[in-house]
Amino acid sequence: MDIDIKIATIKEFPMVITQVKNLGDRNSKTLGFLPSGAFEDVASKGLILIALKGEALLGYLLYREVKRKNQIAIVHLCVDELFRGLGVAEKLINEIKSVGKGGNGIFLWCRQDYEIVDLWNKHGFIVRDEKPGKAQVGSLLEKWIYTDEMNAIQTDLWQPSASQTPVVIDANTFFDLRADDDESKESKALLSDWIQDIELFVTKELFNEIRRNGHRETRSACRQYAETFPLIQADERKKENIKKRLDLLLNGAKTRSFESDKSHIAWAICGGADYFVTRDLRLLNASQKITDIFGLKVLRPSQLIIRMDSILNQDSYRPNKLFNSEIEIKKIGSKEYNKLAEFFLYDYLGEKKGRFQEGLSNVFSDLLMNTSEMVEVDGVPAVFFSYIFNCFGAQEVNFLRATKSPLSLTVLYKIVVILINKAIYNGFLITVVQDEFLREEVVDVLEEFGFYRTSGKMVKVHFAQNKPPSLKDFSNNKNLIDLVEPVLKSVKNKKPYYIERAFWPCKFLNVGVPNFIISIEPFWAKELFDENYAVSDLFGPAPELILNHRNVYYRAGAKSGIEAHSRILWYVKYNNAYPNSGAIRATSLLEDFEIGRPKKLFKKYMKYGVYQWENIYSMVDKDLDKDIMAIQFHSTEMLKTPIDFHKINAILKEYGINSNNFQSPLKVSDDVFNEIYSNVELSN
Repeated sequence: MDIDIKIATIKEFPMVITQVKNLGDRNSKTLGFLPSGAFEDVASKGLILIALKGEALLGYLLYREVKRKNQIAIVHLCVDELFRGLGVAEKLINEIKSVGKGGNGIFLWCRQDYEIVDLWNKHGFIVRDEKPGKAQVGSLLEKWIYTDEMNAIQTDLWQPSASQTPVVIDANTFFDLRADDDESKESKALLSDWIQDIELFVTKELFNEIRRNGHRETRSACRQYAETFPLIQADERKKENIKKRLDLLLNGAKTRSFESDKSHIAWAICGGADYFVTRDLRLLNASQKITDIFGLKVLRPSQLIIRMDSILNQDSYRPNKLFNSEIEIKKIGSKEYNKLAEFFLYDYLGEKKGRFQEGLSNVFSDLLMNTSEMVEVDGVPAVFFSYIFNCFGAQEVNFLRATKSPLSLTVLYKIVVILINKAIYNGFLITVVQDEFLREEVVDVLEEFGFYRTSGKMVKVHFAQNKPPSLKDFSNNKNLIDLVEPVLKSVKNKKPYYIERAFWPCKFLNVGVPNFIISIEPFWAKELFDENYAVSDLFGPAPELILNHRNVYYRAGAKSGIEAHSRILWYVKYNNAYPNSGAIRATSLLEDFEIGRPKKLFKKYMKYGVYQWENIYSMVDKDLDKDIMAIQFHSTEMLKTPIDFHKINAILKEYGINSNNFQSPLKVSDDVFNEIYSNVELSN
């Protein structure tokens, strides 16, 4: 049954303390005895979370603060017998995670033989230590730890190494690395001195598999060895969603071992790894399916070693950058048509082949009206899309499919931009994605561009506005009000920045979104967004964005001079080796920025940008105590006509601003932004 559960602190409802003590006393056999005075003391500090239904106590979580280590220790988690199985414990655990956010983790000691241990595993805790219990001879206590950053415990063990290829190993491979027998030799070859360009990662699931080993000394030694490897980082909820999809894909008995195998793979997929190493035949037999759908390559240790040269030369497999990949967009002909079902039929989402073929038949029965194209990366299909402009003023997208190859979502961002700009160019105000079998990742991409869900479809409202209007103009326009209102309702955060982002690429004046001119070296402009010119011809004349929709730009120094949720006008510094430098060449949305130590920021944002650790190390003159700034930006538009240095300063002078060389970020008014933005022809 569903019940309304309220989570609060004991300080908000002090009268509940008697119920808390009574519940604790009734369960003291498993919780351990806590004197009444101890309950009162902890309650006075507000260190008890309570779950209530009305005035009835459903459960509580009692904790203490280990201030010396900036950690939280859970002492009791107890749910009334009448309310177990209703999600009470989950809500209390989620709340303590919020309380501990930003600290060095949450930990607890729990008897190994208690059934609740599976609860900690489910919520992202892992066993890091164990010791004999005191209350019962022969009992064993395990130390469960949860951290915000999945490998925060190992920060000092892992020097960032963006040039190395991440490879996730499963538990059997890990255990092989410690073994000394003929069967383990294949795995131990991964530790050969000549293999310096890959980095072996483990997943959190490894610690669960270590926990199931029967010998305490072996468990302890394995944990110590496991902590010499970095943990793959990923979101817990996304990992669980991927694991559910793997349940449908991989047939097999639901043994603990097989469930662990799927968890290892799910962590690897969510963590962005390209390679997973195992000797498990069930996984190896399913390797092609896993690669086709998720982009993860499942290999034996020997296969990985044999492919070392090709792996290390395939920079294109990095999700944050399309280096020298051959990207080709093709009209669908008979040859391409035959590939569609093989790569884009979503049978794991319940799509039947007959229904897929029927949809294709409807599209290809009228090739004069429908446009159907496929993008291949290095000869492998990555994205398939089909659209038509209807007579009601809308662009209908009947298919929008992406494989799980490493670059498909990167390419998909480009395709979505192409579709939006084609609609704007042809005077259409709406794009409707009607594909009912959209992958969750594709929906996420669409939502980033302001699509909202209605009646099983994804809808985007867009306006051709070279000169930024005011939002009030749109809201008061009777012809547009029906289009604008659903978009505004779909935006959860009503701040102007998020509203403008939902209507991208339209800009709104006088809504409170700050504007900054930020300078950038030509080399980094080329790497982060001007590289767009090198690949745009592959996609035809449609307007383009950078291939990596989201990115990070680093600046030296601890002073920001900028604000989150703002607009950037990129001033590319003059360098005679770069044509059209010394000009404003692009505009982006600035999501956020962070100032901190180089190692921490590089590790946090390395998946976004094109920087190598050597670049950051050089930026701070090899002084790791110097602060740097990481600017997160997205939705970059290249300006076809750059605004040169002299024209920029002429515009600034017109608005009473002194001449500037843009060494530091310069905040400008909406009027200045409007003058620059409307003075150019956006790239087509």
